[in-house]
Amino acid sequence: MTPNVAAIVLLSFTSTGNPIELAWSAPTENVDGSAIVAPLTYNVYRSHNGAAYKLTVHAGISTTKATISNVTAGATECFEVTAIEGGVESSRSLPSCITVP
Repeated sequence: MTPNVAAIVLLSFTSTGNPIELAWSAPTENVDGSAIVAPLTYNVYRSHNGAAYKLTVHAGISTTKATISNVTAGATECFEVTAIEGGVESSRSLPSCITVP
């Protein structure tokens, strides 16, 4: 199915240690400009040191933040988030990366 909900645009880190706290803004409309009617859930994808993105344990969460554990000092962690409305997943956000202190 074609994604209807707009992609997430802003990812930010609210904590940069171990664990990492990631937050984002919920989309407010669908790609066609119509209102979002179904409750949104989110998937968080993670890339560790440039590896391919994988869905993390944060699948189908209902909040706009996630705690990412098991990070290694000096590693570069990148994240992408999608919104899901009515079972249809949006395009992924642009990646946000951090080097763990």
